[in-house]
Amino acid sequence: MKQPGERSTMLKKKWFWVLFTLLFVAATWYSYAHFDKIGDIIDIDIRMSREEAVEKALQLAAANGWGPEDPGEAVQFYRDGYVQTYVELEGGGKERFKELIKENIYEPYQWRVRLFKENTPHEVMVAFTPEGAFYQFKEKIPEDEKGPVLLKAQALALVQKTIADWNINLQDYLLVEHSVEIKPSGRGDHTLEYEHADKQINDAFYRYSFRVSGDRVTAITNYIKVPEGFARTYAEMRSKNSTLGTMATVLAATLYFLLGTCAVLILFSKKNKLSWKKELIIGFSISFFTNFLSHLNEIPFLWNYYDTALSPGSFLIRQLTAGLTQFLIMGGLISLTLVAANALTREAFPKKIQFLKSWSSRTGASAPVLHFTVLGLFLVSFFVGYQILFQSLAHHWPGWWSPSFSWMDPNILASYFPWFNPIMRALQAGFWEECMFRAIPLGGAVLLGRRYGRGKVWVIGALILQALIFGAAHAGYAQQPYFARVVELFIPAVIFGLLYLAYGLLPGIVMHFAYDAVLMATPLFVSSSKSLLIGKVIAVLLILFPLLILLYRRIHNKGVYSLQKEDLNEGWSPELAKEEKEPVIRKKNFTPAFFRGILVSGLLGLFLWIFLAPKSADVPFLEIKRREAVRRAHQVLAEENIELSSEWKALTRMNAEKDIRDKFVWETGGKELYHRLIGDYLSGPEWIVRFARFTGDVKERKEEYRVRVSGQGDARLLYHAIPEHWEGAVLDEDEAKRKADEILTSALGRNPEEMVLIRSEPKKMPDRTDWVIEYKEPFSDLPQGELRNYIALSGDKLSHAASYVFLPESWLRENRNKENSKGLVQTAGMLSLFFFIGVAVVMALKKWKKGKIHIGLFRGTALFFSLLIIGKMILTTPKTFFSFSTSAPFESQLFIAYAMEVILLMLGAFLLGLIAAAFGKGLQNEGKRALAKDFFTGNALALTGWGLATAVSLIAGRTSALWPDLKDLNTLSPFISTAVNTLIMWTVCYVFLSFLVRWVETITRNGERRKGVALLIFLLAGFALSAVTGRTAPLEAVGTTLIAGLFLYLLFMLVFVRRTAMIPFLTAGLIVLPLIGQMFYHSYPGAIGDHVMAALIVFAVSGFVHKKYVNSLTV
Repeated sequence: MKQPGERSTMLKKKWFWVLFTLLFVAATWYSYAHFDKIGDIIDIDIRMSREEAVEKALQLAAANGWGPEDPGEAVQFYRDGYVQTYVELEGGGKERFKELIKENIYEPYQWRVRLFKENTPHEVMVAFTPEGAFYQFKEKIPEDEKGPVLLKAQALALVQKTIADWNINLQDYLLVEHSVEIKPSGRGDHTLEYEHADKQINDAFYRYSFRVSGDRVTAITNYIKVPEGFARTYAEMRSKNSTLGTMATVLAATLYFLLGTCAVLILFSKKNKLSWKKELIIGFSISFFTNFLSHLNEIPFLWNYYDTALSPGSFLIRQLTAGLTQFLIMGGLISLTLVAANALTREAFPKKIQFLKSWSSRTGASAPVLHFTVLGLFLVSFFVGYQILFQSLAHHWPGWWSPSFSWMDPNILASYFPWFNPIMRALQAGFWEECMFRAIPLGGAVLLGRRYGRGKVWVIGALILQALIFGAAHAGYAQQPYFARVVELFIPAVIFGLLYLAYGLLPGIVMHFAYDAVLMATPLFVSSSKSLLIGKVIAVLLILFPLLILLYRRIHNKGVYSLQKEDLNEGWSPELAKEEKEPVIRKKNFTPAFFRGILVSGLLGLFLWIFLAPKSADVPFLEIKRREAVRRAHQVLAEENIELSSEWKALTRMNAEKDIRDKFVWETGGKELYHRLIGDYLSGPEWIVRFARFTGDVKERKEEYRVRVSGQGDARLLYHAIPEHWEGAVLDEDEAKRKADEILTSALGRNPEEMVLIRSEPKKMPDRTDWVIEYKEPFSDLPQGELRNYIALSGDKLSHAASYVFLPESWLRENRNKENSKGLVQTAGMLSLFFFIGVAVVMALKKWKKGKIHIGLFRGTALFFSLLIIGKMILTTPKTFFSFSTSAPFESQLFIAYAMEVILLMLGAFLLGLIAAAFGKGLQNEGKRALAKDFFTGNALALTGWGLATAVSLIAGRTSALWPDLKDLNTLSPFISTAVNTLIMWTVCYVFLSFLVRWVETITRNGERRKGVALLIFLLAGFALSAVTGRTAPLEAVGTTLIAGLFLYLLFMLVFVRRTAMIPFLTAGLIVLPLIGQMFYHSYPGAIGDHVMAALIVFAVSGFVHKKYVNSLTV
């Protein structure tokens, strides 16, 4: 007799399980026998463990005086994926890479141990082979540590002694490069590069590099120098993968998340067909293990990214914050997907077992659940065998290539528990991807077919579509041709889909999880280190956990459980929620005297703002716009006799923001020195015109020109990139210095006799020698740092010439320490912002469920915001195009740059419209009031706020140079861009403040109770504002939190408890006043007109919203 929930009796037949078991054994044997074809890591003898690597590194460091005393340590099991890719694609294939591993000339797999200490830049990296032999080391010496300047012969003698001491075989190597750099302390650092004379891999060379710092060797590095051209051809090749992967992501996000998950949540919520509690627990539990605990498990590796300028405590806090953020984001995403997937499955398949009851105490002891689980686990061997067979066949197909490392991260061996991350990541992938890629489209197709007919057509179409999207979503892996993953994963994805249609989510999730876990844990299983034996056992037990838990359920149940109707989807019934009555908000009187008081406060704020706000910037006025800058750049090229064909594009970027060098000079040298250096050693507002090609041979496209055009119109050639394979002159050091002296005079206007040479570095190219020559001014007014001039030569041609401020290591470390605290504040502030967004969405959905939202306001806000964002995307194309790489097709980069923005746009417009529809309308008991009164009230309040903020800023003092806001010059039209950006800010602020006020009204009964809670909410809003506005230095954040939070609290307690209809004008005033303030700077030609028109447009839009949606009884 067929049990409920088991669609076919086939799984109950003994002959099926006998046959299936025999096939399973055969598939397992085949997979085990040919598993070496799935990855090269199988061929590596990993004898050393993480603990052994650390112990040996500490011993070597102590014996040789490397690094600081009593160091901390970080561990990495490193794989040189770039070299491996080159060898497999252009150096002889996978067989050649396996030979490389056995040759012992170069080690692509290494244990790397970093030894470091807080508050010192002195550290060392020690590397070992997988077997445990010493391989190389790099010691970082502080730049202010003194030392001698050795002659080349003396440095060479030290290196030769090191070669003998470490028994390094350099018999077949020749010295090909020698450079020396004088550090700020006066110490001379030599670098000597050796190259194998007889052996190479296609155009890649075996090399050894030695560094001598002062009078001791501080680095031994063995590497393979891969030609630059490969990086470009590989990037071009990968662009197709990236494009296809992005296309699949867009389709999945649109069909499965926006039209699938979000639509199901909204439509099913009205019908009360959603369950939340278990789904939220499961979703966030999976995310906690996968994203939070897995992140912490990687701490031994993550210490590689620790900046010793910071405290270890702040580093750990940052890692905890990163893990927490990822946990919350993915937890929400997994939970929402599971809620929708579960709801669709219940509705589409009423006779199937309730998925969330599969492992429950009774249902877990049933025969169908055991059958589904064993089916999923057994299929793992078939899929591994299929993977091996496919890779074996594809290896012989022309143009097909699959890297050996796509599915395996050997660095799991560097974690605390190497078994943990593979299992947890496989759990998330199996669970979430099956819900997203199978349940959403296929469950939805069943329901659509049921409603519109032709059910089989809907299901078959969805089955094929989900298989194509699933394969394309994995196309980001470096496989060729770019559609290889679509072909490879089509059959597995169809089988996943058929499993879902036949048996629900359980067998697909079990198989997906176990399959990924086996592959991801391969580095653990192939390691021969005895210390990892327990980890291997734990990994196997966890992979088998779905079966073990069912065996436990059966034993606990004392037999097989017979499924009942309540165990099936049709037996599910929703919990009846209690109807909550919304409180009636009663507004206080808005008297004429109170109105006059607001106007007086606004006049005082206007007085403070006008007289205390800065009236000039610290940089020169920008005299030319983009078109003129491009014309002058063309003139420079013509003067250099450079002719460009039509395939060249002129791309522009306005240097519109300060950088770290501006900050350094302002802090250490003061305002006067800053004004002297701006436009010279410091880049002020200026145009960079880039000439580049995106068609033709990818190696030739490396050539490009950049012309610097100052704000006053002075133009010069800044940069000429020349492909590595081009022929050129082979200059010796003296010839290179003479050429650099000429360029120093002609291009940078410096006198070589007044400069000190501090760096002379050759770079051997295939058919030329490149040089980097660097000078410093011996006398400058900078109390710290140096004024430097940089010359780069490609052969005897100028490649790059620039003057810049060299920042000392000590200041950089101190600055990074300050910026770290800003980063922590920024993260915390953004988390608080996400908290508000989450609350707003939940409250808006509740109002939607009750039918208490304004549909017209939803449509209007969503459409208006979408048009604004689309307009911004179009307007900012010049800035976007400037950053495009010439190694990938222009169209591909264009699609990738904007595709995900469109998805985020749709999601953002939907959420903003939903929140606006729920909270942006007026209240009936406020009544109508003349527009002028609300206009003057709102703007008077805005003036009050800005006047106070200006006064506080003046008291706090200015800590950096003041630049005008020039970002709109990086757009197609500064005028339109100014208006669009201002409207975007106004829309978001209006909707957010409307929500905030309505929320606090509800909590406090319009200020009658819970006033402390209201204060905390507004302070938290002020903290979120500090993150959004970039005021994230601890004192700045505290100040912004207190000022903004208290201002909002007082606004609410004094004004909003009486009337809220002025909010459109209040937010308009808060946004527009800084825009008007920019007019004082006269930043660029036409800026005043752009800002005035943008302000008028914002006020017009706020007036329209006030009239149509706010100041009306019809809501």
